[in-house]
Amino acid sequence: MKDEEVNRCQIQEWYPKFKSVSIRTLSHELPESFVQYLLDDSGHFLLPVSVSNEDALPNRIHNSEEEEDYHVSEGSGDEAEPSVAPSFPELELKIKK
Repeated sequence: MKDEEVNRCQIQEWYPKFKSVSIRTLSHELPESFVQYLLDDSGHFLLPVSVSNEDALPNRIHNSEEEEDYHVSEGSGDEAEPSVAPSFPELELKIKK
């Protein structure tokens, strides 16, 4: 695919033409910290923590046996640091408006 063809797929290119037959769409400017979070491939991908304590995947099926056995480890022994899930409260609140 050529760059021009790819660019035509961007929402700002097609949405104005098809707005009347598309679902309501709002776009939000993403903070740089969120973009970096998406681009970071240095470790495990963790879902952000919600400021409203909502489950990011409310319809998933919980298997307590698997969840108890699941442990993420990096490095060996004392070197492994617990991963901290990121949080983007400003973006989350903007999206929920």
